[in-house]
Amino acid sequence: MSHAYMKSKKPKHVKAPAPSGAWPIIGHLHLLSGKEQLLYRTLGKMADQYGPAMSLRLGSSETFVVSSFEVAKDCFTVNDKALASRPITAAAKHMGYDCAVFGFAPYSAFWREMRKIATLELLSNRRLQMLKHKGGSEPVMVDLKSWLEDMSLNMMVRMVAGKRYFGGGSLSPEDAEEARQCRKGVANFFHLVGIFTVSDAFPKLGWFDFQGHEKEMKQTGRELDVILERWIENHRQQRKVSGTKHNDSDFVDVMLSLAEQGKFSHLQHDAITSIKSTCLANPD
Repeated sequence: MSHAYMKSKKPKHVKAPAPSGAWPIIGHLHLLSGKEQLLYRTLGKMADQYGPAMSLRLGSSETFVVSSFEVAKDCFTVNDKALASRPITAAAKHMGYDCAVFGFAPYSAFWREMRKIATLELLSNRRLQMLKHKGGSEPVMVDLKSWLEDMSLNMMVRMVAGKRYFGGGSLSPEDAEEARQCRKGVANFFHLVGIFTVSDAFPKLGWFDFQGHEKEMKQTGRELDVILERWIENHRQQRKVSGTKHNDSDFVDVMLSLAEQGKFSHLQHDAITSIKSTCLANPD
């Protein structure tokens, strides 16, 4: 009797309510695929009926949907570690160095280290002050309709790799081609990262890429990798020339200095993958 009493007093895990109408295999996917109503409106109607926290099954994946400030606050404060990991998607595998980009990486020592480095070495007040002259050198008058995208990309590339693609006079043919590839690669990355593929819901059907999205992701991943490899190699050559007088003027330099200090030796990814994936994460 005492055993039964103690068992009954143990806290029970309460599962979030799930909308009715789930089908075998696909779960609730068919409820979200209607063309007559936007997805957020569909989820809003479900939240009105089932509450601010509910569970959806998308193929083989269980999804937790939050629709209130209070629950969202608990997710990012009380339960932040439990929810720090991201689901493994086709975009993360093909364009994020097999989930090495810390925005896609599962919660781990690698995730904590890369997040700390990005926060301290790129987003800190000290780093922003060091890069202040770069922002001041950009044109003040900007036609937002035609130049905002280029100027944003320019600032991102200058902070990460110390390069300037637009607004700085004529470029060499090599730099002009690299600028074109970078603009195209970044645009494709942000477009594809938000696309839901068949393998995201049904991992075993990853080979069945009837939409062609995974092929595009692999191609974009290769194109971005070529650019990142070139940035790293250029910085390595510059460091060899300057020797001990070299300053960590941009994020690639900082990452190379940390690699030379052995900061990445204990992590699951090698130093070069850690550098490339973290550089790719920062524009996000």
